Amino acid sequence: MRRFILLIFSILILNFTACDQQPAPKPVALFDYILPQASYVIKVNKPKAILAQNPVIVDAYLSFSDKSFLSKSGFKTPYLINILQNNSKIKGFVAVGTIQNIDSLFNGKSMVYEQDTIYSTLYKKNNFYATVLNGTGFISNQKLFIENCIRDQKSFGALVKNPVFKKGLASLDNNAALNIVVLTERLKSDLYFNSSLKIKWRDTGTWQFLDLVETDKQIASGISLNKDSIGVLNDIFESVKPVAQDFSHLEPFALDEAITFSFDDFEQFVNNLNRHKIYAPQQAVEGKKMLSGLKALAFFKENANRAVILKLSDLSDITIDEYEKIKSINSYEIYKFPYNKLIDSYFSNILPAVSANFFTIIDEHLLITSSQSYLEKVLNDIQNHATLSQSKTYQSLKSEIPDNYHLVLFNNKLKIRDKKYMKVQTFKVESGTVFTNLALKSFVADKGQALVEQVLSYDLSELPKTDPQLVFNHKTKSYNIIYQDDKSRLNLVNLKGKTLWQTDLKGDIIGKIHQVDLLRNHKLQYTFVTPHYWYVIDRLGRKVEKFPKYFLQKITQGISVFDYEHNRKYRFGITQSNKFKLFDNQAQKVKGFKVKTEADIAQPPQHFRIGNKDFIQMTDTDGKLYLLNRRGQKRIKVSQTFETTRNRWGVFNRKFVNIDDKDRLIAIDLSGKIKTGKVDLAEHILSEIKHGTLAAVAGNKLLIDKKIIDLDLGTYNRPHIYKTGNKIIIFIANTDNNKIYAFDKTGKPLKNFPIIGQKILDFKSGKQGRYLLVYDSAHNLIVYKF
Repeated sequence: MRRFILLIFSILILNFTACDQQPAPKPVALFDYILPQASYVIKVNKPKAILAQNPVIVDAYLSFSDKSFLSKSGFKTPYLINILQNNSKIKGFVAVGTIQNIDSLFNGKSMVYEQDTIYSTLYKKNNFYATVLNGTGFISNQKLFIENCIRDQKSFGALVKNPVFKKGLASLDNNAALNIVVLTERLKSDLYFNSSLKIKWRDTGTWQFLDLVETDKQIASGISLNKDSIGVLNDIFESVKPVAQDFSHLEPFALDEAITFSFDDFEQFVNNLNRHKIYAPQQAVEGKKMLSGLKALAFFKENANRAVILKLSDLSDITIDEYEKIKSINSYEIYKFPYNKLIDSYFSNILPAVSANFFTIIDEHLLITSSQSYLEKVLNDIQNHATLSQSKTYQSLKSEIPDNYHLVLFNNKLKIRDKKYMKVQTFKVESGTVFTNLALKSFVADKGQALVEQVLSYDLSELPKTDPQLVFNHKTKSYNIIYQDDKSRLNLVNLKGKTLWQTDLKGDIIGKIHQVDLLRNHKLQYTFVTPHYWYVIDRLGRKVEKFPKYFLQKITQGISVFDYEHNRKYRFGITQSNKFKLFDNQAQKVKGFKVKTEADIAQPPQHFRIGNKDFIQMTDTDGKLYLLNRRGQKRIKVSQTFETTRNRWGVFNRKFVNIDDKDRLIAIDLSGKIKTGKVDLAEHILSEIKHGTLAAVAGNKLLIDKKIIDLDLGTYNRPHIYKTGNKIIIFIANTDNNKIYAFDKTGKPLKNFPIIGQKILDFKSGKQGRYLLVYDSAHNLIVYKF
């Protein structure tokens, strides 16, 4: 009996010991668990790798809660994350690896599916699911995916049996923070693999094997392999070596994407393309000699515009006298390209179509575009230093990629979680292997650099009746251009050059168009006057109720808009010869306000506030100055008249200041005391006084407050003063050299100016940037952003 008790005791002890000392789970052959639906597979080698701010694949596909839950799940590194797509939208993920205590992680909540247990939990308002199959843990954000894993257990490990795939796995660096495998045959177009290149992704390699060595550097490098012995990309570049080249000094900073090919033997490259029917060039056309010595080609697009740059080793076969010269611009010559099908005949099966109509020569390059206006825009960008080469982001990105490559895909507008990136992927074929690099750079590094990029060149068929203006679109939170055309229609155009609407008007607009929030609901309208009508138009081009308001007596100056307390309780001033009337938001005349000058009012009356006092300022054609209060009564009595028809009054150092037609500075203090003095400039001074700043120009001298700046020789328009944030910018145009200069309030030139332009039209600034609207020498509308 005693022996029996001891035996039972020994068995119990052994059982308890076995429970306390369970064998560790066997190491998992991770790549056996690549799921049939996966487009990307990420192998996490370092515990905190997916928590890093790391947009290469990871941040685009895993939410913050996804990454946080996987981090706390207890997965032992390394573990695998399968990314599954559905019509280019992410459907979910399945993480696979060694995991302990899965029951406690999911708080014991479970169900049975085909004899296996599925656990579930709610974490940061997101559902997560898990199961354990043969000792291996599976976690997903979709229950269906866990069910699929249970059903598809027999298919695990099929892919790793392929010897080429095994070769790719062997190339991965297990010490890298992350390994990324891209399965291009299953891939749907997405953030990373989205390009105008017509070569299919699977033809760049069936699989890409990439290492992300450091999470703080968005650079993944590796190889691209084909399940067949020879892939298309290998074939296209067989016996063709890459050529060092850099087109960034010719490519606009604002471009959307660019695709570059390089080859030391163009004829061999064409022969290689001919091996593949879907990529083969079309029948050769006239003009083939222009491609003689072609070493590299860059396609780029910007909105609807497309262009090609050809790098030639020899320009001797191009006799420039044979081509029709269109015009000269910024020391460049624009020519008519006579072979508009030449580029497409060779490259339309691998690149988007480009109708080659215009070209210019820059060093050893031919720059070819479909439209003359876009070619002029690119040349302006080159002249204005608004090219990729000037971008700090691009400079940093370029330093991370090889100098020589056969193919490069560049994306300038990648957006992940409201953050903007530049992305580049390069391909180089060497000894039958395709080497590839994928790199990203955040635009944060360019903050404050203020590159001046031309966002629009708009060809006006006829000069408009009014100077175009920039207006804010409260719906899109962007800017539009508004103007009255030669047929008296009001036009609204967006910054892509698309006319949004046109509205017929009765008569020509007088003065400026103002934006107001008439209903005080943050929806903006446009208000202005014609000789007999006061209009208020909404953002869709419709006339607001009660408008237009008809006036029998002719309106003689542009409408004045006063917002005394900045509360949108507007007063609208209508000038009729020597009468000035005020109206409220309901188009009702303001009672008690009645102003009549001795002669006709010379300019639209203005509102100023000095301290806590409001002033309505106006002058008549006899030179008399009126400084009135809100009720139209004299606030300051001015005892003399002034010859001031050229310049307008403004407030400077708490005084009313102007420069008269005899080039004298006039200052009137709040007591009505008048002082005059000589301005240290040449004759015929043009001035503007705004935002507490005085700017004046005569000859090639610019005065900003008390500082005189020497300008380039030329003829200058009136300076324009604008406020952006807490900064003041002074713009001035030289009509002789077609350049616009910019200075801050201290007289310091703004970086990346001067830029191309002949007349300054308007300036607006907001969260999206600063926008400058100008005419060029051909009266094209140009919009710059900086």
